[in-house]
Amino acid sequence: MVLEAALVNDKVNMVGWDIAISKDGPLIIEGNRGPGFDLVQVLLKKGTKYMLDELLEEVKNGELVESEVVQKV
Repeated sequence: MVLEAALVNDKVNMVGWDIAISKDGPLIIEGNRGPGFDLVQVLLKKGTKYMLDELLEEVKNGELVESEVVQKV
């Protein structure tokens, strides 16, 4: 669902999706250009910028397809 929504605007490189689970299934509430990575960092008790830099580099180099990006994240 979010992979399809992400293809609507190819100028945006990263989106943080707010998803709700309803009785009829998942719903997209909104997509944010500046997703909140602070929660991940709090849970891991360390910064995660190095992980994002590595992932972005792989995407830029064409080393990952959409399904692999989702699996890595």
